[in-house]
Amino acid sequence: MLQSEKTWQQRTLAADQLSDEAIEKLASDNDWSPVLVRLAAARGYTDEEAFASYLSPAETFHSPYELYDMDRLVERLKTAVEQNEHILVYGDYDVDGITSTTILVETIENMGGDVEYYLPDRFEDGYGPNRAVYQYFIKRGVDVILTCDNGVRGHEAIAYAQSQGVDVLVTDHHELDDTLPDAYAIVHPRHPKGNYPFGELCGAGVALKVATALNEGHIPTELLDLAAMGTIADVVSLTDENRYIVQKGLAQLRRTERIGLQLLLAEENVPLDSVDEETIGFTIAPRLNALGRMKEAMPGVELLKTFDEEEAKAIIEEVESLNTERRAIGDHIADAVDKQLAQLDELPPIIIMSGEDWHSGIVGIIAGRVVEKYHRPAILLAYDTEKHHYKGSGRSPEGVNLYDVLSKAGDLAEAWGGHAAAAGMTISEEHYAEWKSKVTEAMVPFADVIDKPATQTYDLTLDIAQITVPFIESLHALQPFGQDNEAPLFMLKDVTVQSVQRVGRDRNTLKLRVGDGENSFPLIAFQSGKKAFWLNPGNRMDVLVKLSINTWQGERTAQGQVIDMRSNDEEVYDLRKVSSRQSLFNIQHALYLFDNETHYNRAKAEIPSQSQAALLEELTDEALNGEELQAFQQLVIFDCLTDLDHLHQVIQKLHVKNIFVYAYTEKNSYLSESISRKDFSQLYIYIKTHGAIPLVGNEDKLAAYFHWSVDKLKFMLKVLKEGQLIAYHAPNVSIRETGQSVDLMRLPLMKQRQKQIDAERFFRYSDRETLKQSLFDVSNNGGKE
Repeated sequence: MLQSEKTWQQRTLAADQLSDEAIEKLASDNDWSPVLVRLAAARGYTDEEAFASYLSPAETFHSPYELYDMDRLVERLKTAVEQNEHILVYGDYDVDGITSTTILVETIENMGGDVEYYLPDRFEDGYGPNRAVYQYFIKRGVDVILTCDNGVRGHEAIAYAQSQGVDVLVTDHHELDDTLPDAYAIVHPRHPKGNYPFGELCGAGVALKVATALNEGHIPTELLDLAAMGTIADVVSLTDENRYIVQKGLAQLRRTERIGLQLLLAEENVPLDSVDEETIGFTIAPRLNALGRMKEAMPGVELLKTFDEEEAKAIIEEVESLNTERRAIGDHIADAVDKQLAQLDELPPIIIMSGEDWHSGIVGIIAGRVVEKYHRPAILLAYDTEKHHYKGSGRSPEGVNLYDVLSKAGDLAEAWGGHAAAAGMTISEEHYAEWKSKVTEAMVPFADVIDKPATQTYDLTLDIAQITVPFIESLHALQPFGQDNEAPLFMLKDVTVQSVQRVGRDRNTLKLRVGDGENSFPLIAFQSGKKAFWLNPGNRMDVLVKLSINTWQGERTAQGQVIDMRSNDEEVYDLRKVSSRQSLFNIQHALYLFDNETHYNRAKAEIPSQSQAALLEELTDEALNGEELQAFQQLVIFDCLTDLDHLHQVIQKLHVKNIFVYAYTEKNSYLSESISRKDFSQLYIYIKTHGAIPLVGNEDKLAAYFHWSVDKLKFMLKVLKEGQLIAYHAPNVSIRETGQSVDLMRLPLMKQRQKQIDAERFFRYSDRETLKQSLFDVSNNGGKE
């Protein structure tokens, strides 16, 4: 049995959406694939016009002048250019900030303006307007400050600049406070005084609007590649005009003349003509973000603007180095978080953790991983021993508005900001404990959200035969994929595992092949190496996949990327060669079974917090029917259990799905010397012939005489004593004359020894399939052999 990471739910059409009959008619009338029509309908495109627009979008690009204050901002910038005023574009240190800065700088340069740019240092300046930085540039003669991807929370710095006669023009898209800064103009898609039809632009999207307005309403197509990069990297909704920006921007990126992007993609072996949204999300964005996370983001703008090949190569070399370092640091932080959480009896409603050696530029990425893994908000902070404050980032799952949660303790933060799903903050050491307590308390209303298993929505169930290269190509009409327009996920139901292979440098990728009896299909599962333990050829399972086309040596084949998988098959997992106690005692939600009380007493303290240990003989019917044990569908067989009938009963009553076989034994009876009636006869005659012999403490001599082991001799003496055939008068042993015949082979000690031998033979030396068949098939047949 392999549990899915999330609860699966098929995307269904609402009552007010298309019926199955309407979908078939719409597809037939327009020569469209019924699958495409259904996928589009489930995404809200429910009539012929909307569907046609979705597949072949018209120029959905709202007038920039519908944005509040746009006319005021444009007028001021044009005046600044005409009067040769010095303009500072003040951006941000992520991809959205880098691209929006580049858009505005290039636009003003093309107008002939006197412009420079600055991206704040994450570690020295922090996020958003910084008074000290503003003061520095004002002293240098800046006349106008134009922000991008920041500004709506920069009250102090903006007020200072305005008081010095420097107009601040804010372009931003982040969450708005009740009070806005006193800037000359604020352009924001959700401005409270505005009525813009689409509120989900990112910073680069807003910058593109400014550039369009400055270009007399004509979209500067040469800037669309940058706007697409910012839109995808900032994970905003890929609907409405964002969909248009990304579609057109990707087309522009595939023929980009930006030497920095050409060389960066070549370095990563990505052909320009194959660039898509995943190229931005998984290749370009992480590398550009590494600049601001690890050092400073300014070279990111230089890379996008330069036409000097040598300069671009030098920047790319730095980018690659910082990105490699960033990954290593991130893995260290993730490992530290997992270890700290493993020590807790239960997870807190919001995970708030810190470390002195953590990197404040990296913690946000890892917080996202933590949210995905533990399904609750996570805030990770780096503690600065010199400044005595905590600085970091938070991420949140759907259903928990992190901005609202943090606002309950906003007065205790030195600085903070963000939106529903992500935020950054700096907390003084003095206020940290109180801040953490308030934030945790603010999570109370969201208890139901985090206690509910995370949901993974999928679109349709497919047969392997349906998955072809042309079918996958037809799905490209739905691109670009991203937030609110997710790539379709399909379920392969009840397929059989044919092969499993761990690959990759860290062996953390799985290559699988599954079949349905007639067809087979290749799968790739990233970050899933450990799941190989749970998968065996022959297992039946359901798989959620994202489909793609794999090109190898000129041949194009269909393949599936595993998003999640599950198997309800009963399975036996072999731990008999495990040498690490951590691996053995790391199985949660399991009942550890023991035969040997000594083993039980030694090991029970190491049992994981959500598991339990029990002696098999103490598991009565009443206990097995109790609520406490009914929660366990996994067994760990620690010892070589001798009562298989009782074990079968446990498996049946608890509806066990997974059995882990460790089968520990201190002394291997199965491989030890056999004991025969002849052996007993020889020993009995020897003692009787020699009378009382000083045997205690001298067993080794007698064992050597018979060419037996000492253990064998000692055990045989115990059996003779149990049969009342010898007596001990330390140190002597002598025969007891009873006049009765005793069948030594039927005495309890010998019977128990035989049971132990049989148990060891079964648990230690049967192959996995034999164990599986014997343990599960018997229990499924009511315990009948």
